[in-house]
Amino acid sequence: VAVPDHTSQSYPALLSSKVSNYAHNSIGPNMASVCFDTTFDSGTTPDVILLEIWLLYSEGLQLLARRLRDRYPQAFMIFIKDWSSPHNFRKDDDTSAKGFLTFSDWFTAHKDTLDPNAAHNMEMKAKLAAEAHDWYVPKHPNADQAIDVIAQSAGAVPLAELQAGAGAVIWDMFPPQSEGYETLVAYLEYYTEDHLHLNEAGHQQAANDLLDIINRARPNKMDPQDNGPMGSDDCHFWNYRPESIPLHRENFEIADTYGHHQDVLELQGVMGWMKVTNPLKQPAPMYVSYHIDKEEGYLPPQVTVEVSDASTGAMIVSDILTTLHTEAVHSQIRTVAIGQQTIEPGQQIKVVFTASTTNTINNFRLSGYLFADTAPMEWAFAPKSNGIHHRQ
Repeated sequence: VAVPDHTSQSYPALLSSKVSNYAHNSIGPNMASVCFDTTFDSGTTPDVILLEIWLLYSEGLQLLARRLRDRYPQAFMIFIKDWSSPHNFRKDDDTSAKGFLTFSDWFTAHKDTLDPNAAHNMEMKAKLAAEAHDWYVPKHPNADQAIDVIAQSAGAVPLAELQAGAGAVIWDMFPPQSEGYETLVAYLEYYTEDHLHLNEAGHQQAANDLLDIINRARPNKMDPQDNGPMGSDDCHFWNYRPESIPLHRENFEIADTYGHHQDVLELQGVMGWMKVTNPLKQPAPMYVSYHIDKEEGYLPPQVTVEVSDASTGAMIVSDILTTLHTEAVHSQIRTVAIGQQTIEPGQQIKVVFTASTTNTINNFRLSGYLFADTAPMEWAFAPKSNGIHHRQ
């Protein structure tokens, strides 16, 4: 957020003192679409919904938009197309292995020569001006068009066509200029020095623009009785719901990531297991999310599954092998299906992890599990030290 107090200075908080932030630390909107019930409180009745979208990560947006519209049929939705300069601006460079430099690359190379004071942006603009014609924004017409189509399916209209009573609108937070360089320098003052986050001026400008949009649309005050049905999921990510860490487990101990969050279960023996129950009213597959540290010789554990009746304990099926990925990527989380079948309501599933090598012990960590009728993306959930769900 990059403001001293996000509860009062971020652009949603500048719009209203009654704000619920359901943002996920994730790769796009996929996880929110899959874990819709878990993400949104059943008693929530929003008048306005802000969906901030980064162009390149829109997987799951269509499902999320549909579920939001089904649940809140009368709410005014604003699809916000967002961007940040380090990733969205490039210049060709034959000396780079990529064949181009991002603005992040350029800034890293020049930041030691820039005066980090109030004149910082003016000095940077002068340096950029010398290379003005080299900068461009990579075109992603298919992705951009896909977002427009998804937004339109939820009743969204372009900002130029917005009228009172509209159900949704598509808004470019900072509209592109005719040239990449012009876009880049036009909004420098609204971003922090790392150019990844809005600063206070940026949040204030976004709030002013959004307030104008909302006043033009004049959305109605919502009645909870207008809310539609919820979906069907039960998601547990322990860095924001540590109380949901399974009590029934063995050789998995609560550990921390980033040195101060006890939010993972770490395998601390040759074999460990956890046991959970499908609480939904319908059958659903089970998924687990795990992340690992890259160690030489690391192999993920072997996984077997035992499914039993929760009331009688009678075994229903066992030894369904789940293959975890062999490659290890530091501080990234993968989400995979456990077994090949759905778990009936009330059935217990015991997931057994057997270490493949000694390096598996203390290096394999579970970060959550879920039951859902929609499969999440493998990379849908991203690890962040601040959790994935904060109420404001």
